[in-house]
Amino acid sequence: MKHFLFLLLITFMILPAASAQLCEDTTVYREADQKPKPPADYRTVIQQQLRYPEPAKKNKYSGRVMLAFIVECDGSISNITPEGSINDENQASLATESIRVIRLLGPFTPAVNNGQPVRFLYRFPLDFRIE
Repeated sequence: MKHFLFLLLITFMILPAASAQLCEDTTVYREADQKPKPPADYRTVIQQQLRYPEPAKKNKYSGRVMLAFIVECDGSISNITPEGSINDENQASLATESIRVIRLLGPFTPAVNNGQPVRFLYRFPLDFRIE
C-alpha cells in the first residue's frame, strides 16, 4: 500500500511539471510559423449543434459574432470572448450561443513557432441568418 501511495504521489508531482514543459513560453502569439487549425469536423459540429437563440429568432435578428480565444499549446481552447460591443438582448443571445458551440469543438492543432507549440490568439466568426 505504501508503494502505491508513493507512486501516486510521484505521478501527481510529475504530471504538472510535464504539462508545464509542454508550453514553457506563456506568450500569446498573433503570428506564428504555422497557425493553429480547427478540428477536421468543426463545420459538422457547428452545423449540428448551433441553435438560433430564441430572443434573436423572435426579433428576426441576424448577425455575425466574432469570437477570440486562445489555442493553447496542447490544442485546447481558453479565454473565449466575443469581440466588439454587445448592446442588446439579441446580440447577447448570439454571443452566448456562439461560446457554447465553440466549447463543443475538439482540440485544435496548435500553432508552431520555431519548431515549438505556442499559445495563439485565434479569431473565429459565426454567422446567424434568418432564412
